Amino acid sequence: MTIPEDERWLSELVAILNRQVVVYTDVVPIPHAAMELLAWLQDPRDFRPIQHRDWQSAIRDYQESFRLTGPRLERLLQNEHRTLESHLNSLFTEINGRHELDENARVAAAAAANTLLAATVSDPALIAAWKDMVRETQSTARHTDCLESRRQCWSAIIELRCQDTDEIVRRCAEILNGSGSVPEHLLNLLTPDQMRDLAVDESGPLRSFQKLALCEAVLTAPTPTGDCVVWLRFDNAHIKQMEIAHGNINLYAAQLLGPLVGHVDSSPALKFRPPELATPIRNPRTGEEIRWDEDPGIIYVRVSLDAIPLHLAVPQARAIAATLVQVTDPLPGTWHMHHSETVYMDGKLRRGGIWPQTSATDRQARRHIDDIGHRLEDVGAMTTITDIATIDQVEVALSLRSALNSAWDTGPVELVMGAVRALEHVTAWAGGHDWTTFLSKRFRNAISHAQLVEFVNTVVDAAAANTPSDEPFAEPPEELRRLTNELHEWNGEADQLIPLAAIGHAAELRDIFANHWLHRSLAEVAGAFESGTALNAKLEAIDRRFNRHLDRLRRVRNSAIHGGPITTGVCETIASFAFHLSRYCLEQVLLANLTGVDIRDHIERFSDDQASRRKIATTQQSYERLFT
Repeated sequence: MTIPEDERWLSELVAILNRQVVVYTDVVPIPHAAMELLAWLQDPRDFRPIQHRDWQSAIRDYQESFRLTGPRLERLLQNEHRTLESHLNSLFTEINGRHELDENARVAAAAAANTLLAATVSDPALIAAWKDMVRETQSTARHTDCLESRRQCWSAIIELRCQDTDEIVRRCAEILNGSGSVPEHLLNLLTPDQMRDLAVDESGPLRSFQKLALCEAVLTAPTPTGDCVVWLRFDNAHIKQMEIAHGNINLYAAQLLGPLVGHVDSSPALKFRPPELATPIRNPRTGEEIRWDEDPGIIYVRVSLDAIPLHLAVPQARAIAATLVQVTDPLPGTWHMHHSETVYMDGKLRRGGIWPQTSATDRQARRHIDDIGHRLEDVGAMTTITDIATIDQVEVALSLRSALNSAWDTGPVELVMGAVRALEHVTAWAGGHDWTTFLSKRFRNAISHAQLVEFVNTVVDAAAANTPSDEPFAEPPEELRRLTNELHEWNGEADQLIPLAAIGHAAELRDIFANHWLHRSLAEVAGAFESGTALNAKLEAIDRRFNRHLDRLRRVRNSAIHGGPITTGVCETIASFAFHLSRYCLEQVLLANLTGVDIRDHIERFSDDQASRRKIATTQQSYERLFT
């Protein structure tokens, strides 16, 4: 079945919004680039010539970001950009080989950057970024990394506007995927004039231009905001006082509060009676009253937040509660925050009410044990020496890796800092001096290969999980079933993709999905392996992305060491890169120790092997070693 052209790009737009394929990009979204530049322009430190390289890195990121911004957003910000550029051009002068910073130009540039940033988060800017993303999706000439850049820019604007990205994506996907009449709560976002101008038939399906207009209404709809109360729970926690008040935070022992939920007003035992718990909490499906646990090892925490967007209430409450607990230095293994929460806004229950216990954690733990078994087998095959003389070094490497894993759930700034710490350790152990030079020389090939393989895997797996037809529950065609079987093998637990086989059939998959949103990604995979020249060009493009990410990582590291500006947005753009690079490097250190080989020699051989793999792949079109 052939999918109409507008339905193809609409489906791809939904896939982009839901991030169904892993795509790397090196462009900093313009809001984050402007914020980073503003942070440098407002840096309270006195300028020293040694900082000039990092200044230029931040300016270069901003200029590259604006140059690669979508055409509609670029036109909208053109005047503010020109003003900022004029001040940036006069920011530095070189005297006797030393760079000096003009403080007057710095102040003027900061004001201009502030003006540009304000324009970037306006309603017109958000709509322009959306239309740029839509336009790129409609074009068959654009690459997936360009589409991902547009999505990241659009998402960054939403984030800086303190809107709920997840809810906006959910609503837009619901509209774009809809084939029947539109729910009333979404149509209510349109004014009567808009309904008339768009000729919307409330009882029928929307055409593509009507769907896009309704999505624009979703983007600019007010964010639910109010006075929120967030209830959290800590397990394996105790307080002797039974009830503690700390500003906008109240802590209650479960054996005190649990029996009173639903009728706290009748109890003299509470010093502060939470008004939202004065009436019973009922199961919305059964109407039954919900009881809270009374286990003495549970502490309930109430966090009150005034005039806050609903979607920000939970993360802010969790951060406040976690900080309050951590400053008391609890014993290891105690005060575990529960994964659920109960949220009220303006006195009304908006989320939760129950504290579910799920077996998902147990299932994940069992799967993790299985994974560890396979990893032990893999390491065992490589191990030649079991008496590890450098146990102290191994313990440090394992500690660094553990800290990285913990930082993954903490935030991008913490993750980047942990990654840099690990990378500098690896550089020192391998006898390197400048860590960025060392990483570029020894690990760039490996990371580029890994990113290419990951792209191939996610695209082909997506093809195996989809069908070329847009009909609900449509069966895949026979040729797709045959290819899917050929591209996967059973590993004892699940079907696992064979990347090398996927390369040989990428062109067939591309043709099968000719009228599907996956066609663009499959065409890129097939095109990359059409010839050695094409593969080399693809890998060199990924190499350039590695260089830009590494330059940005160096700038953030220098700021952290010397008290300079660090912005969350820029750290987000390199967090995944820094995490995987540092894990990759630590893995080589551990393998060197496990095999009794000098770390410097091991990494040199590893680097030479990666260079050999690339040469064979690009000159002989033999890809087996690239994927092992």
